[in-house]
Amino acid sequence: MTREMPTDRSNLKLLIGSVFFWVIAILPLYIARFLPDLQHHWFDAVGFFSLFLAAATTVMCAVEMRR
Repeated sequence: MTREMPTDRSNLKLLIGSVFFWVIAILPLYIARFLPDLQHHWFDAVGFFSLFLAAATTVMCAVEMRR
């Protein structure tokens, strides 16, 4: 039986978090761009804040995977 490394689980959580934030970031920006009837200013705010979180978690994931 193989033992799981303790860092594998945290790397997986970072990767899932990164993908989640990218999806959350793209969805409001997509709605704001292509569905103007549903366009609200908070779509842009949520989208750009999620872009920041997605970029941060992607960098954190890359740094952790290099260790």
